[in-house]
Amino acid sequence: MKKSIITTALFSLALAAFTADFGGTFTNNSKFADQTPDDGLKLDQKDSVSLWFSSPFGSSEANSFLIMGTYQFERNFGTEKTIQYADLDTARVIYNVSDITLTAGRFFYSDMTGLIYAQNGDGASVTYALPAFNATAFGFYTGLLNSQTTTMLDPEFSADSEKLYDLCPKYFAGGLKASLPGLIGEQTVSAEGIFTTKLSGTANTRAYAEAQLSGPLTNNIYYDVTGAFGFSKYDEGDFEMSNLSVANLNFYPPLNVETSIGLSAVYASGEQGPFKQFVGFTSSTAVESLEEPEYTSLAKAGLSASVKPVSNILLLAGADAVFDAMDDSIEYKGFQYNAKINWQILSDVLASAGITQYFDSDISDNNKTSVTIKAVISF
Repeated sequence: MKKSIITTALFSLALAAFTADFGGTFTNNSKFADQTPDDGLKLDQKDSVSLWFSSPFGSSEANSFLIMGTYQFERNFGTEKTIQYADLDTARVIYNVSDITLTAGRFFYSDMTGLIYAQNGDGASVTYALPAFNATAFGFYTGLLNSQTTTMLDPEFSADSEKLYDLCPKYFAGGLKASLPGLIGEQTVSAEGIFTTKLSGTANTRAYAEAQLSGPLTNNIYYDVTGAFGFSKYDEGDFEMSNLSVANLNFYPPLNVETSIGLSAVYASGEQGPFKQFVGFTSSTAVESLEEPEYTSLAKAGLSASVKPVSNILLLAGADAVFDAMDDSIEYKGFQYNAKINWQILSDVLASAGITQYFDSDISDNNKTSVTIKAVISF
């Protein structure tokens, strides 16, 4: 009996090795940007290499193991600093049993807005999926992540750029998401709850309740509207309530080339009515200004477009009007735009170039220009 088990195990390992896959990428990223108001564009050069290995296991191809790591060398000629990091980007197992999918290890998770919690974590998620209902429960620990690549909003913590691997603050993050596809016609109704709490240091607890309605309006117009209420408590203070609202409308015109046009709006509360300043969990830059503010006390309204004139070229452009929402008097703050081209030169060679500019309505020292040139070679 033992011999039979050993033989079966060896056969499974041999089969997995035969179907395993591996590869990597070299990435060169050159960014010329304003870093101070008066010094002009300075180069921030990043060069990185990533390696990955994946393999299926068991009787189903849906069961798989993936591991990926990255080393990056950065030289900022504006600050004259050199930064290096090594990171384990992903190390996760996916296992399927009927309608249930278990994911465990280190992997990425994002909330419905993509602006509250969007980062790696060490933990597990369980998804139960049916045509008319699906739900996901998840839990993560953050204390083993590299703060050079994962930036969380914590007033007590600042990453040490001189360390190759600098541990993140210790938090637990968990939650539950449920969706009802086709509940109202072709519309999907979703809800999500997220809870985070700091496990060491000054108490810092945040919770978020989100609701979303999404789906098609016509065959080529799609939308999603998400409202999120935040509840935060720092140290011995009281819980404070805040709001994040996001809306997107996307139009895919019936043309001979792939084209999309999008409208978007975001509101992150300041001191308005019952709301306090909204604070997410994962750091996310809201405006491409020198200040690079988070999604708090502001509003944005934007227009974007993409077109693929040929199979290997993608053109993208967008613009946003930015508003200050610090208090009840929401005022125009500035304007930003971006343009980018992606060129798939070969199946394993990608090049891109882009520009972003921000113009502040009041403080010209906050204006910023960034020009980025990027090349990726896969192997």
